[in-house]
Amino acid sequence: MNWPLVRFKDVSKVVTGGTPKKIEANYGGNIPFVTPGDLGVHSDVGVSKVYLTRRGADTVRLLPKGAVMVCCIGATIGKVGIAKTEVTTNQQINSLVFDESTVFPKYGYYYCSTIKEKLVAKSSSTTMPIINKNNFSELEIPLPPLAEQKRIAAILDKADAIRRKRQQAIKLADDFLRSVFLDMFGDPVTNPKGWDVKSIGEFLTIKNGYAFKSEYFCENGENVLLTPGNFYESGGYRCRGEKQKRYSGPVPDGFTLKAGDILLAMTEQAEGLLGSSMVVPSGGVYLHNQRLGLLDFDQCSVGSTFLAHLFNVGSVRKCIHSSATGLKVRHTSTKKIEAIEVGFPKYSMQVEFSKVEKKIRSASAVMSGNVELLENNFYSLNQKAFSGNL
Repeated sequence: MNWPLVRFKDVSKVVTGGTPKKIEANYGGNIPFVTPGDLGVHSDVGVSKVYLTRRGADTVRLLPKGAVMVCCIGATIGKVGIAKTEVTTNQQINSLVFDESTVFPKYGYYYCSTIKEKLVAKSSSTTMPIINKNNFSELEIPLPPLAEQKRIAAILDKADAIRRKRQQAIKLADDFLRSVFLDMFGDPVTNPKGWDVKSIGEFLTIKNGYAFKSEYFCENGENVLLTPGNFYESGGYRCRGEKQKRYSGPVPDGFTLKAGDILLAMTEQAEGLLGSSMVVPSGGVYLHNQRLGLLDFDQCSVGSTFLAHLFNVGSVRKCIHSSATGLKVRHTSTKKIEAIEVGFPKYSMQVEFSKVEKKIRSASAVMSGNVELLENNFYSLNQKAFSGNL
């Protein structure tokens, strides 16, 4: 089915955010000031870390409920959100206030979640992707009848709700495990339980990944190329579904990962990501890419489950971040992480924690189902929706 394509600027008011002056009268109100960190692949935005007064909001353009926000710069380019209430944004976000007689806002929101590649392609920079307001305004959206837009949005809402429930089950399990970790071991940096203090380099080493050649990057293939985008900011493996980067070229020895390997994000591709850990899943061929650190340790003296959680404790992350370099994008090194000192509990305690974690993960798996399949199905639905095949 062929629907007409219309430019954003012809069916919406395009608004670029700004930053209010840092005076007391502008802050402490009830209007969310949204930054890219508040957006997600899909997110209903009604809260943020910063709130403005009406006076402060007037200095950066107030957006109505239903405005669709799209990050247009840097590593977070393509992240989207839809306003659940009146909001404001910073200058890294371009927003669309759709003419609701022509575009149903939720339809526009779901469409905008598919345009990251188009944003990058129209970027004016090769080092850090940036798309300005004029280029953003020229992007096109397929325009079926309004009734069809609402039907599509309703289907995607249901699919997204299922996906979010699964993600919530996983998050609850992660939150509980963090509580169990701190209860058993205490804060690793302040070490209230008085464990032996060791530098991280005394019980593991970190191996850097390989700079795989971009000419072999592909959308299909056996080899999955892991990137910082495969990490959740709070830790854990993030499935990217059919958007996952793959690799078709030759793979040097030593850079094919095993299920159960532990990786660290060595660069802050998104806020809060630096130092995040993840366990390599089973059921695929995963490659050890650059900007990722592989933990090498003696499994007879250090518990792998303990290590996977150690790096996701707030105090350890703070240590990693404080020693990192870079202004816009923070980076760290293997030596800096290995130099951090932490309380190191007895191996028998680490084993006990592993048993608890296994039970909780088993229960979580029953609740969450096959997350990767859900991601792929949702991505497929999006593709069908905007090609007229849903």
